Amino acid sequence: MSFDKEIRNALAKMVTACRRTLTEDVTNQLQETFGLYPDTSLPLDRLTHLTWDEAEAAQALREQLDHFAAVESGRPEERRRSAYDRLILEIAFTILNRLAALRLCEDRELVIECVRKGTASDGFRLFNSISGGALGSIHETYRIFLECMMDELALDLGVLFDRTNPQSAVFPTERCLKEIFNLLNDPDLSFVWSEDETIGWIYQYFNPPEERRAMREASQAPRNSRELAVRNQFFTPRYVVEFLTDNTLGRIWYEMRKRKTSLVEQCRYLVRRPNEIFLDLGEEPVEDDHEKDFSQEELLKRPCYILHRPKKDPRDIKSLDPACGSAHFLLYDFDLMETIYVEAWNDPESPASEATGRTLLEDYPTLDVLRRALPELILRHNLHGIDIDVRAVQIAAFALWLRAQRSWKAQEIKAKDRPRVTKSNIICAEPMPGENDMLREFTESIQPELLGQLVEKIFEKMKMAGEAGSLLKIEEDIHEAVTDANRRWIQGIKQTMQTQLKSDQEYIKPSHRPSPRARVGEDFWDVAENHIIEALREYAENAENGKTLSRRLFTDDAASGFALIDLFRKRFDVLLMNPPFGEYPETFKALSKIQYNSGGHDILTAFIERGLATCAKNGLLGAITSRTVFFMPTTKEWRKKIILQRQNLLWIELGEGVLDEAMVETCVYVVQNSSPYLPCLFINPSSIPLDQIISGFNLHNFIENVIYYLDQRKFETIEGSPLAYWIAPKMLECYNKLPSLEDKGINVRVGLQTGDDFRFIRCWWEIPIGLETWIPHSKGGENLPYATDIHLVINWKNNGNEMRAQESIRLNMYAKHDPCEGLDPGLTFSYRTHRFSPAIMPSGVIAGVAGMGVFSEKFELFLLLALLNTSVVNEFIETRLGLQKTTHESAIHTRNMKAVETQRSSWYGQCRPRFFLGRSIPIKNWPTFHVHPNASLEREW
Repeated sequence: MSFDKEIRNALAKMVTACRRTLTEDVTNQLQETFGLYPDTSLPLDRLTHLTWDEAEAAQALREQLDHFAAVESGRPEERRRSAYDRLILEIAFTILNRLAALRLCEDRELVIECVRKGTASDGFRLFNSISGGALGSIHETYRIFLECMMDELALDLGVLFDRTNPQSAVFPTERCLKEIFNLLNDPDLSFVWSEDETIGWIYQYFNPPEERRAMREASQAPRNSRELAVRNQFFTPRYVVEFLTDNTLGRIWYEMRKRKTSLVEQCRYLVRRPNEIFLDLGEEPVEDDHEKDFSQEELLKRPCYILHRPKKDPRDIKSLDPACGSAHFLLYDFDLMETIYVEAWNDPESPASEATGRTLLEDYPTLDVLRRALPELILRHNLHGIDIDVRAVQIAAFALWLRAQRSWKAQEIKAKDRPRVTKSNIICAEPMPGENDMLREFTESIQPELLGQLVEKIFEKMKMAGEAGSLLKIEEDIHEAVTDANRRWIQGIKQTMQTQLKSDQEYIKPSHRPSPRARVGEDFWDVAENHIIEALREYAENAENGKTLSRRLFTDDAASGFALIDLFRKRFDVLLMNPPFGEYPETFKALSKIQYNSGGHDILTAFIERGLATCAKNGLLGAITSRTVFFMPTTKEWRKKIILQRQNLLWIELGEGVLDEAMVETCVYVVQNSSPYLPCLFINPSSIPLDQIISGFNLHNFIENVIYYLDQRKFETIEGSPLAYWIAPKMLECYNKLPSLEDKGINVRVGLQTGDDFRFIRCWWEIPIGLETWIPHSKGGENLPYATDIHLVINWKNNGNEMRAQESIRLNMYAKHDPCEGLDPGLTFSYRTHRFSPAIMPSGVIAGVAGMGVFSEKFELFLLLALLNTSVVNEFIETRLGLQKTTHESAIHTRNMKAVETQRSSWYGQCRPRFFLGRSIPIKNWPTFHVHPNASLEREW
C-alpha cells in the first residue's frame, strides 16, 4: 500500500521524536560515561568508573572520532566539532535503523519476537529464562539478547548489523530504550511494520524539514556531503518507480524478446508505440523525409523501427541507481528480474552468461533450483546502488535483503534453509581515509614500489568522493596513473621488478602477482587491485602499538573506495534515478564546471550526463527531476550536447507536489544512449491518470493536448533548444524565419546592483526636496503593464563613490560610464512576474537588476511597448521558460501564478521573441519623460 499524508505525518512525528531521544542519550553517554566532549577527550586513566569492556569501548570511540576528523576540513577545532556531531548522528541512526529493521523482521517471521513488546517480547522472555539472571540486570541481559540477534543477521547484513564498528559500543540507556519502544510500538502505527516502504520513510524523516530549511538559510549551496544528502531526501512515489522501471528494464527485455514476454501484462506503464517493427541484426531503420513536416497523427501512423537488441543472459543485465536512497527503484527492478530469469531459463535460444560462460539451463538444471537461487543471483549480478549517505546504504541493503526473504518465503523455504546473501552491490561513496601517516606507512610496505605510488595517486583522486559521489569520474582520473604503472611494469624496470618478485615469494601470493604481460585496462588493474586489497588486509592484521582498530578503520574505508572504483568501471544497461537538484556542493562546483556541460548550474544535469556516459550502448536511462533544466538558458549547452544528441523516448509532465515537500515542478523521462532515430512521446496528463493515458496510447488512441508525438530535432531550431513540445507549427516557423529583437537593435540590459539596498535606496518621499544626489531607480515591484510608478531613488552622492566602495556592487550596463550621464528613456519590467508586461522607463532613471531596461535607437518606444505587451510575445517567452498554456484549471493556477525569474542576465533579449512589424519605424519627435521626486509622472513634449 502507499501511505497517505496523515500516515506519513504520523511516521515523521515518530521518527523525529526517536531522533531527539537517541541523540540526547548518546550525547550524555559520550560525555558522562566515555569522557568525550566536542572540544576535548578526557584521558582514559581518569575514567576510573569504567569496566574493562567500557574502557575498551571508550578507546574505540576515540579512534573513530580521530578517523572522522581526518577527512574533515577547516581548523583542528572545526574538524573535531564536525567529527563529534557526525559520531553522535551515526550512533543514533544506526540504533534506530537496527531496531526498526528488527521490528520489520518480526512482522515477516524472520526473527523471533524481540522488539514489539520490548523486554516482554517472547524471544527475550525465553532468552532470560535460559540465562537465569547470570548476565546481569534485565536491561543488561536484553542488550546481550539483541546483540545475539544482530550477530546472526550480520552474516547477511554486515553493513547494518556489524557490531565490530565503534558505533556499536554505545547502547541506549534503560530509560531511553523504553521511550523508543513506546514510539515504535504505537498502536496507531502497528500496521506500518508490514509495509516494505516503512524503512524508506524512516530514512527520509530522520532529518526533519526544519533542519533542511536551516541549511538552506545558512548557505544556498550544500557545504558538505551530509548537507547534500539531507537537502535531497525526497521519497520517490511508487507509480513513478513503476513507470520508469517498466520503460527501461521492462522495455529492454521487451525488445530483446520482440514483444514475446509476460512483462507486457506485468508492466502496466510500459509504452508500446504504434506500428512497431523490430529490426534484425544489421538492419537499419528507414530514414524519414526530414523536409516534410508530419503532423502528430501522421507520425503515429508511420512505421516505428526498433533497433535490434541482442538477447542477454539475465546475469549480464546490470542496473544502477547512482543516488539510491532507500532503493525504491532497485526493489521494483527485483520484481521484474524474477520474471526475466524464468523466461530466459525457458528460452532455448538464451545465450551463455559472460559471468560463467554457461546458460542458465546449464547452471540450474531445474526451474525449482533456479527459483531457489534467484534472490541471491539478482543481488549479486543485477542490482547496483551508490549513495553518499551511510544511512541510505544501510537501509537500501536491508530493504533488498527483505525483498529476497519475501521471495524465499513465497517458495515456502524455511528461514534456516535459505541461501546466504554473500554479496550485494550497494556502495557508500566516501573519500579514502584521511590518515596520512597510515597511508605513508602502508604504501612504504607494499611491493612492488610502483603499486604504492599508484595507491597514493588513487587516494588523492578520491578526496572528492564524499561530495561528488556518483559524479566523481574516478575511472578517468586514475586511467593515466594505471597506464603509467603498467608502462613502468612492462618497460621501465622489468628486471628489477622480477628480482623483487623472486625475493618476495612468501609475501606476494601467486594469484596476486602482476603479470609482466598484463596490459593496460582489465588484466593489469584487476591483478594490481587484488594485490593492494590483500596488502590492506595484512596491514590491518599486523598492527602494533595498540593501533589495531585504527588500522582496520583505515583499511575498511580504503577497500570501500576500491569497490566504488570497480563499480564505475562497469557499463550498465539500465540507469534509474531521482537525483539531487539545485546547487552543487561548494567544494565540487569548480571541478564540475570543467567536467560537465551545465557550467555548474543544477547538479541534476551532471547526474544525467554522468548516467548516460555510464550507460552501455543503447542502454536506457530513466529519471524523475525538476523540469526547469529542459527550458532555462543556463542549461542550454547541456540540452544541446547531451539530451538532444541522444534518443529521447518518453517525457512526461508531473507538476508540483510529487516529491513530498519539495516545491519543484517535476517530470519523468526515458533517454536511450543512441543517436536519435524515433519521434519522442510527450505526455501532459492534466487530470487524466497516467496508466489510463498509456493504455489508451498502446491501443492507438490519440488524446489531443495531452499526447504530443514529435521529432525532437525540431527543438534545435529554437534559440536555447528548450523542449517546448506544445509549440504550434506556425510559431515554430516564426522561430526559424524571423529575426530576434536583438537582431533589430532592441537591447535588454541588466542595471545597477548596489550590494546594500537598505543603505542606498529610499522611497522618493523619504528624501527632502532639492537633494539632486538621489536619482530615480527602477527596481521591479508590482507587475503593471504600459506605465508603472517609479517610486524609488538611489543615492549617487559624489558620483556614487560611497556605493562603489562596496565589494558586492555590480555596475553591469553602467560599468563603462557614469550612470548620471546619458540615461536614455526606455522600457522596464519586473524581475519576478506572472506575465511579461513592460512599462515606460523615463529618461534620467537608473535601471536595476530586478527592474531591467529595454532600449532601442531605431524604433518608436510606444509601438515597442505595445508589441511587447501582446500575448504573442508572452507566448514566445513562455515557450523558453517551459510555461505551457493549458485549459486545465489547476494547471492554469500553477503555471500562470508561478514566479518567473530571468537569471540575472539579459535574458529577455536573448530569448528571441520575434519581431512581427514588417518595416522599421523611424523615431520622429517621440516624447521624453522625466520623474520628479515630489510629484507624479509627467510627460513633457
